[in-house]
Amino acid sequence: MSEPVDGVQGSRLGAGGVVLGINAAYHQPSACLVRDGVVVAAVEEERFNRIKGGKQAVVDNTLVLPFASIDYVLREGGVQLDDVDLIGTGFSPARRLRGKELWARYAPVLAGEYETPAGDRAFRRLLHQIPEVIAARFDVDRGSVRRRFRWVPHHLSHLASAFYPSPFSEAAGLCIDGIGEFDTTTLADCDERGIRTVEKIDYPHSLGFVWEVVTNFLGFKGDQDECKIMGLAAYGDPAAQRAAFSKIIRPGKDGRFTTLLDPAVIRHDYSTFERLFGVNRRLPYEPLAWQGADRRHADLAAALQEKTNEVFLHLAERVRVRTGRRHLVLAGGVALNCVANGQVAEFSGFDDVYVQAAAGDAGTAIGAALHLACEGTGAPRRQGRAMPTPFLGPAFSDDDIKAALERFRLPNERVADPTETAASLLATGKVVGWFQGRMEFGPRALGNRSLLADPTLPAIRHTLNLQVKHREEFRPLCPTVLAEFAEEWIDASRPLCQASRLMLATYRIRPDRIARIPAVLHQDGSARIQVLHREDNPVFHQLLTAFHAKTGVPMLLNTSFNDREPVVCTPEHACECWLKTRFDAMILGSYLVTGLKPWERRPSATAFEIASRRFDAGPTEVRLSPGRGGR
Repeated sequence: MSEPVDGVQGSRLGAGGVVLGINAAYHQPSACLVRDGVVVAAVEEERFNRIKGGKQAVVDNTLVLPFASIDYVLREGGVQLDDVDLIGTGFSPARRLRGKELWARYAPVLAGEYETPAGDRAFRRLLHQIPEVIAARFDVDRGSVRRRFRWVPHHLSHLASAFYPSPFSEAAGLCIDGIGEFDTTTLADCDERGIRTVEKIDYPHSLGFVWEVVTNFLGFKGDQDECKIMGLAAYGDPAAQRAAFSKIIRPGKDGRFTTLLDPAVIRHDYSTFERLFGVNRRLPYEPLAWQGADRRHADLAAALQEKTNEVFLHLAERVRVRTGRRHLVLAGGVALNCVANGQVAEFSGFDDVYVQAAAGDAGTAIGAALHLACEGTGAPRRQGRAMPTPFLGPAFSDDDIKAALERFRLPNERVADPTETAASLLATGKVVGWFQGRMEFGPRALGNRSLLADPTLPAIRHTLNLQVKHREEFRPLCPTVLAEFAEEWIDASRPLCQASRLMLATYRIRPDRIARIPAVLHQDGSARIQVLHREDNPVFHQLLTAFHAKTGVPMLLNTSFNDREPVVCTPEHACECWLKTRFDAMILGSYLVTGLKPWERRPSATAFEIASRRFDAGPTEVRLSPGRGGR
């Protein structure tokens, strides 16, 4: 059986039981509702409060709970809090207590106060108050909430979030993140009997912490921008910093690893790193060296990615040997590293690999709830049915969408066939915002809250990165390819893994197809692929099929519908994104939005615009055409 959970232990969960899962311990607060062992709804708090990551990961934010998310999943499930049989969260204060001596033995390397003796005590006290805070928020009896509340160990929650939704009856499990209670990596054996820990690596050895520190060193925001480092790596030469990273991350011959980080980095003292790398720490406003003759920052990213690939492969081989399983499930924040996942899928010897769509901490809400549901009933697990879809967030009717468009005064028209309309626009080189059905759970846009474009257009990547998403030019954009044609485009030595259906594995593009899709091809000839099966998203599949019929290309560029913010959730969010960025059209439900933005439709230029034009033009008079304002 799996590890025990904390809380008042009562009778087994009955058939049809309802479980509320929440995550709030560190960051990425989220909530989900499970009924009869199946996820009914799940959402991340950031989609409502519009704060990337939902909240900052500091001890003082422990009781910042995902109330908007809880409200949504209860409403979607048609229940109130009193109707919920069990409430689970993906962190165990009792388990955390077992590692309390670690915080005095090792100095912390990350801000947040979690890994200090005083911070740890405060953290555990605050965690214990979560049931009372929930009871107060919903005005229900706190004793009732306390009796129904369970604290599920963090890595067990991660592993449950991957195994129970997977299509496998048995699997090896890997959880790799920054830190759980005090473990940073867990190897597990998963089958009908539950999830059993085989081996674990504890703090201070943490691959996730290395990524966070290096992300900060390179001038980005640790615990949020690690994906940028993964993208930057393709432009560098790992050999330039290979020896240096071998002193930070040390894989052992037995498949385990150790890490070494200077605690001074918590004070923003990176002198040890600067001496080791021969590179000064980059401040956020300083130029990034990633192309041309000077690629020192890209070289650092490349060496880190190479070492991460090595660790992943060693761990995968170790858990395969220890468990004898043919399938692997992955979760934990570091499991969002699509490059390493692709390496594991290709070279670890497993028949197939599944990664939780929300592999980071948001997914522990699902894991905690599914663990309580699956372990509590004793009923046989239904393979792949616990979370049959990642589309678990809010949906909006055409009436909702029309009302939002009217509030924002955006000209629109209702179209008879949104997929055909979108395909026609995309085939003529337009960038289209695509807003349909229920929102995705997890960080990847999978076809319901997406910005779409033709992958054959070389300039479209620069347009999206610089004019729409306002992000670094080196960032790659991802393709969604129809499953029926995937093998014609993807260069893989074995069948494409389950993780590719969720845009969580990177593969090489076939050499004879590289020239066809420059917009989604990364510097190293790879792409983070979403392989789209009809049953996964019928409407999106219909759109790609229509685009294929018009262009002969069974693929679209697919990136998240946002601009330096969480992915849009509501029609209002989509309208706001449309107004502040530059793309060609939106299709929200059945409604099409195109044309000029409001400030582009003004009948005449303002005095400031006229003066600005004269200043730009020098002494020559600038004549504006009647009825036209702006350039």
